[in-house]
Amino acid sequence: MYEKICTIQALFRAYKRARRGKRRKMARFEYQEQLGKMGLELNEKTEIFPLRHGIPFLGFHTYLCDDGHIYRRVNRQKVEQTRRRLKKFAKMYKEGRTTAQKIAASYQGSRAYIKQGDTGAVIAKLDALFLDIFKEDKGINGLNIEQALRHLNKSGGQ
Repeated sequence: MYEKICTIQALFRAYKRARRGKRRKMARFEYQEQLGKMGLELNEKTEIFPLRHGIPFLGFHTYLCDDGHIYRRVNRQKVEQTRRRLKKFAKMYKEGRTTAQKIAASYQGSRAYIKQGDTGAVIAKLDALFLDIFKEDKGINGLNIEQALRHLNKSGGQ
């Protein structure tokens, strides 16, 4: 297995050195040929690029840094979607069209999803926005986010 990985890395370095045009096509052909000997193949859609550019997958962008650390950052669209939803919930809550329990349940799901990445600062900002919705609620004043979510779910949001 280690030999396969080393071979793939060497092939990738050769492919990367071949900048454009015919050299790149030849390098890709050689790359495919060598992978075929190992029982692997590329399809037409396959792109070859360094992992430091990251891989977008399931709403996250995963990066491999030079030091070997793997970072998972949530896509900006997911954060904006959650922020918009919280603002919409705040308006609905003030108008009495939804309950605190429904808002808490929805936010818990979004928060758990976003928390799968390296997103400490993002979560802190979203938590502050969530707690701001209930700033007049005497039951959760001064509680941290986990305590507030537990309180809202237990009390039924009343």
